[in-house]
Amino acid sequence: MKNIGKNGEILAANYLIAMGYEILDVNYFNHKGYRIGEIDIIAKDPKGNIVFAEVKTRKGDEKAWVPGENVNPDKLQKIEKAANVFLRDNDFIGKTWRIDLIGVLFNTKTRKASIRHIKAIRV
Repeated sequence: MKNIGKNGEILAANYLIAMGYEILDVNYFNHKGYRIGEIDIIAKDPKGNIVFAEVKTRKGDEKAWVPGENVNPDKLQKIEKAANVFLRDNDFIGKTWRIDLIGVLFNTKTRKASIRHIKAIRV
């Protein structure tokens, strides 16, 4: 499953780049020796907002796909804590930011991937 998750993150990053985003970091966590939480992709959108993207990747059929099924309040809280560390450490305090969800589905029948980008699941 780790490989599929990594491939999903690569596809999500490429999708964001194609949409005009600038990738600032990937698989970010607090580098001070303890882990608050991990952020899959940190980017700057075309308007200059900082975007913390959680990527969820699945294999299967589009009919039963719910991209955010594993994004619970605890996960969002960890992302937010890590986001605040990133903002502080990179002098982005005061910048507009949000948390987005990017779902990547690898369809096993068609052998194609589809992406759903849900903006501002938390602001």
